[in-house]
Amino acid sequence: MPAHVTHDFVRWSDIDLAGIMRYTAFPRFLELGEAELFRSLGVRYSELATHYGVSLPRKVMHLEYHAPARLDDRLAIATTVSRVGTTSLTLSTAIRHAESGAPCASGFMVLVCTGPSDFSKRPLPADLLELLAPYTDTTGSEDARPRGGPAAGAP
Repeated sequence: MPAHVTHDFVRWSDIDLAGIMRYTAFPRFLELGEAELFRSLGVRYSELATHYGVSLPRKVMHLEYHAPARLDDRLAIATTVSRVGTTSLTLSTAIRHAESGAPCASGFMVLVCTGPSDFSKRPLPADLLELLAPYTDTTGSEDARPRGGPAAGAP
């Protein structure tokens, strides 16, 4: 599955007293993968309303934890578009230790296309979907969201 990969480190603010990354710190990595995917395509989140007339608020976020990450671990965040609907898309993310490739967590976010100020649902802009095409693989299943077990659709 095509994925955009970015890297970041586990920071002091991410860990608990045992030196392990807190489960509440993982959403930051999903958000980082999302932002860097769009940025790599020349689209900053701050420009979605200006260029496309839309906002993409999150409707669902799901995370599964596989193994701990510790302070200063370098993590690889692989993000792909795993489902495209009329008014929403699903981004699947795999978070791994960059050096060993061992999985830390996987998950997905459902983004809903809305108006930038009234937040009424609207169709995803075709030109935005064209930009996302290199990182889109919806062949895995009709609905990439997991139904229990490991995160389906995660790269």
